[in-house]
Amino acid sequence: MLGLTMTWLTGCATSMTDMTPSKALEPGHVQLSAQMQASVQDTPVRKSIAAGADARDEFMQDGGDPVEEETVRDFVDAGLAWLLFRPGVSTEFMARIGVWDGLLEGLEFGLRYDTKMLKGDAKVQLFESDDERWAVAADFGFAHHLSVVNDATKYLTLTDFSRNDLDFQLSGGVQLGDVFRGWVGPRVIASRVSAEPVLPGYVRDKIPPELEKYDPNQFFDDAWLMYYGVTAGMMVGYKYVFLALELSTFRVAFRPEVFGEERNFDGTVFAPAAGLVVTW
Repeated sequence: MLGLTMTWLTGCATSMTDMTPSKALEPGHVQLSAQMQASVQDTPVRKSIAAGADARDEFMQDGGDPVEEETVRDFVDAGLAWLLFRPGVSTEFMARIGVWDGLLEGLEFGLRYDTKMLKGDAKVQLFESDDERWAVAADFGFAHHLSVVNDATKYLTLTDFSRNDLDFQLSGGVQLGDVFRGWVGPRVIASRVSAEPVLPGYVRDKIPPELEKYDPNQFFDDAWLMYYGVTAGMMVGYKYVFLALELSTFRVAFRPEVFGEERNFDGTVFAPAAGLVVTW
């Protein structure tokens, strides 16, 4: 039952791409792109090593003494780490449009979609050099995960899960003619994962107490994942078509309560991305 309850966490990765220069698009100008993002975090490996070392010592010993509680928790931690942060690759599509140059140096909106997540953002250009080569911008984004669990998991656990992300970044960049654009800047992503029962309250009130232990809310409380890091990227091409390469590196702060005890899932994540960008 524990394995079933944990399956809702699979595919829980978020978008870490930027794929857009610091200089805002001119009003009416459009950028379209398709990109692939990979995500690799060290937490699953560390948790697996810890769980394996404890298990070897305790399960191989003679006698019928039960396994220590901390050993079981380490096993659960390892499983959660692989489900939450397992390496993966996703394909993402993005559309952007410049809407106004009357606010500071420019304003543009963007929309991203990867079949499991929809993300909108607004970029405000804060500065541009006199020669129009250098620019600084701030970007505010909100992502709603469309599919945190599959229908079978939702039905069997009688629980609906949701995830929403808030994304903020500053970026400074350079544009060299019609062939090169580069950008880099700090970034913070705050992600909220929540669990809500599917059954209405008057039905849940009639559920026998002995069955409440199967409620995923008893296993994993609502929690915040915080990402602190840097995104750097570049676009190389000519006028309208560019190849984009990007790397995001984050320190992840995540300490949820699992079975009523706070557990440490802090780690480091690397998210390289590559894509094709068309702009006009």
